[in-house]
Amino acid sequence: MSLRVYTVHLPPARTQRWQPLDPLPELVKEGFSWPAFFFGVFWALWKRLWLVAALLLAVEAGLGVLLEELRLTEAATTLVFFTVALLVGLSGNDWRRAKLRRLGYQEVGVVTAEDSETALRRYLDQRGPVASQDTRVHGARSQAATGAATGPVAASPHMPWRGPDLPTGVGPWDGGWGKPGTGPRGTGPGGVGPRGVGE
Repeated sequence: MSLRVYTVHLPPARTQRWQPLDPLPELVKEGFSWPAFFFGVFWALWKRLWLVAALLLAVEAGLGVLLEELRLTEAATTLVFFTVALLVGLSGNDWRRAKLRRLGYQEVGVVTAEDSETALRRYLDQRGPVASQDTRVHGARSQAATGAATGPVAASPHMPWRGPDLPTGVGPWDGGWGKPGTGPRGTGPGGVGPRGVGE
């Protein structure tokens, strides 16, 4: 069986108590979607792509009326609907990724495997135990930014770069290099800084 490429999307941070503590990531296959090609509107409804489903219904209904008025041959009508189905198959997985981005999911890498279940297990094995969802997101971002990914999991080329985090109190914007009132903002007795003298 040939290997397939899946993009890995981590869910947003947990904001509601009813949400699971450690939800599984979403995997979306790269390339053509055969279910979208064959089932169209029903596939969109199954994947909860409501807007896509509504647009497909409108397009198919409109084409049905137009082709009836044009009185095209059966072969020409079949060709038109085949072209629409082909476009849906080509774009289906990209529509899923767009929806996940709108929902706040982070695309953190790609996995190669024979099927989606194997890809998910491979990603979880590569990820290892984590303390929290935020740790998972930041760790994946750092891995992608430094190119440290090994094995079957690789960084996604579409993921934005994220700079390093600095601890509180180690820059001039936090009041100094180590403790408040000792940064290079100014000089004055009793403390350093432009907020007052002799504080």
